[in-house]
Amino acid sequence: MDDTNHLNVCIIKQLQKRREDLGLAQRDVDDIIDMACGLVAKWETGVRIPNAGSLLKWASALDCVIKVVPNDTSEQT
Repeated sequence: MDDTNHLNVCIIKQLQKRREDLGLAQRDVDDIIDMACGLVAKWETGVRIPNAGSLLKWASALDCVIKVVPNDTSEQT
């Protein structure tokens, strides 16, 4: 798995967990972000990959943000 796919999977899994923690169904999030019915399910199962704008809408709907944090390279070998 390349770095981009790994990053997408990590973000999606965190958004899925947040959705579940909030007790929302995938359809609920589809409705909140005004996306096609079943799109969140496709994102969460890897059938489709959301673009950056969709990721931001998804995160916002779950009252969270996506942050880019630099790696601490001082300890890498």
